[in-house]
Amino acid sequence: MTYFHEEQRFGRGLWVLVLVFGAAVLIPLIGRSVPLAALAFGPIVIALVFALIALSRLDVDVDDQGIHLAFHLLWPTRHIPLENVKRAQATQYSPLMWGGWGVHYVFLRGWSFNAGGHEGVKVELNKGSSVMIGSQRAKDLEAAIAKATAARAGA
Repeated sequence: MTYFHEEQRFGRGLWVLVLVFGAAVLIPLIGRSVPLAALAFGPIVIALVFALIALSRLDVDVDDQGIHLAFHLLWPTRHIPLENVKRAQATQYSPLMWGGWGVHYVFLRGWSFNAGGHEGVKVELNKGSSVMIGSQRAKDLEAAIAKATAARAGA
């Protein structure tokens, strides 16, 4: 049984960072004597980064087996079995404190999976580590995890 499903794409903040980085790389090349291959390489790399961001998405699913985090094109799917979940709590957080947008491991904090925003669910695992899951529907995700763990405990 599926208790929760959400698809997220990267927010505007990441697009702005890519544009700023792209401009910082390309603007210094204007008016310089640079080989044609070098001039073509910069825009190609920026276009590939744009394509990767545009096509990537974070899918979060909660079912009777666990929490499934699929960051398509960026990271292998992660499965968190329900029996490993100690607690899940919806919270507001700073993505920078968790490594930024995307998939990150931050020493002493744990893993984070987010595509934008400042809301998510912090999942504390029985072994002591944590996973921050960004969500536009954090309260719904928290409730779904609670419902799935309760159903599993009652089964």
